[in-house]
Amino acid sequence: MHKLDKIKPKSFFDQFSDSKTFEFVREDYKFIIVGYPHWRAFIISFDEKFRIEVYPIINLNNRTIEIPEKEDINKKKSLTDTNENLFDRGLSAKDVKTQADFFDHVPKGIAEYAVIYRDSHWEMLKALTYFGNNFRTLLKNNPALGYLIVNLENLNPSYSFYNHLAYIEHLITDKQKEILARAGFPGYERLVKVFSKIEPQQLVIKHLKDLRDSLLKSSPNAKERILKILSHSNPINTKLLEIVSASKGIIEFLSNKGLDELINSDNYVYYIKEIEKIIVRSKKWKIEIPQIDKLSQIKSISEKIKDKILVLKKGSEFPPPPLPDNEYIIALKNPSEMRYWAIRQRNCIRNIIEEVKHGRCYFYKVVYNGEEATLKIKTGRTGIKMGDLLGKSNRNVSESMRVFVSDWFVKNTK
Repeated sequence: MHKLDKIKPKSFFDQFSDSKTFEFVREDYKFIIVGYPHWRAFIISFDEKFRIEVYPIINLNNRTIEIPEKEDINKKKSLTDTNENLFDRGLSAKDVKTQADFFDHVPKGIAEYAVIYRDSHWEMLKALTYFGNNFRTLLKNNPALGYLIVNLENLNPSYSFYNHLAYIEHLITDKQKEILARAGFPGYERLVKVFSKIEPQQLVIKHLKDLRDSLLKSSPNAKERILKILSHSNPINTKLLEIVSASKGIIEFLSNKGLDELINSDNYVYYIKEIEKIIVRSKKWKIEIPQIDKLSQIKSISEKIKDKILVLKKGSEFPPPPLPDNEYIIALKNPSEMRYWAIRQRNCIRNIIEEVKHGRCYFYKVVYNGEEATLKIKTGRTGIKMGDLLGKSNRNVSESMRVFVSDWFVKNTK
C-alpha cells in the first residue's frame, strides 16, 4: 500500500494570487501587506492560526511604512494610532528592501493623486483603486471632500469607509452634500462649493473637525459670517480654516480688514490666543469688545478690558453673576452678602470668597415656598455647571425646591 501524500492546507493568502505580497518578519509574528489591487494588511502568527486585519500608516512621499509592535498588538491598540511609540522603528536590511519594493510597485497613476495629502495615503490607494475614475474626478474637482470621505470614520464612527464602499460610491456621483451630512456638517450645496476651494496640501482631519464643530456650535449670525468668509475666499488655506474655527468665535470681533491682516500675519497663532483671552475676560465681566480693524489694536483693547475689570472689582469685588437671578433665586453679588448668608445658613461658603473673586464659582440664595437654601454654580474652564443645593446646616432640600432650581438652571443654560 502506498502512503497517501499529505495535502498541504491552503494558505489564507492564496486568494490574493493576482497581487504581490510584502512580508515583514518579527520574532513571533509577521506583518504582511497585500498590494495592488487589493490593498489589505494583516498581522499573523507563523502558523496562520492567529490573524487580524490592520490599516497601516504609509507615507508615499518619504516611502515609509509604520510597522506595529508586538506589545501594541497584544493590547489591541488601534493600528491607525499616530503615537510615536506605537510603531517599530528598527528596520533590518531585508525590511528596507521590502519597503522599497512595496513603494516601487504602487502604480504611479494612483500614487500621484495621493501624494498631495499629508496623510491617509493607504486609504487613498484603496479609494482610488475601488472607485476608479469617479474618485479621480472628485479629487481633481474637490480634493478636500475626497480627503473627508476616506476619513469619514474619524468624523462619524457609525460610517466606516471600509464597510460602506458601495454606499459611498453612490454619494460620490449623485449626492455630495449628503457626504458632508454623514460627517456631521450642515448638508448645504453651498458647503460643497466651499470644500472645493480648500487647499489639500496641509489639510489634516483636525481642520475638518474644528470647522464642523464651529459651524454646529456658532450662533446663526456667526455661522453665516463663517460661510460668507469661506465662500468669498479662493483658495482656502489651512490658516484661514484655523481662524474661522477658533474655539472662542474670534471672527465675530474682527472686521474684514482685520481678518485679512490676521490671515497674512506670520504670528497669527499668537494673535488668535490674545483675542481669545480678551473674549474670555469680557464675557466673564460682561464688557463689550470693540471691533478689531487692525492687529495693532489688540494690545490696547486688552489693556482697556483689564482696566475696566479693575474698576468693577473695586465696586463689587465679584464678577457679574454667570446666570440671571429672579425673585426666588438671588445672586450673592459681593462678599458682604455672601458672609451674611453663610451665617444665616450656618454653612462655610464665606471661606471660599476668593474662589468667587477669581471666577471659579458663584453662589445664589434660594427662597422658595418658605424654604431657604444655598446654590453653588461652578464657572470654570469647562463651562457653567450646577453644583450643590443645600439647606440650613447643609441639610438636603425638598424635592419641589430641587426641581424648581433645576428647571431654572436648564432654562438659563440652553
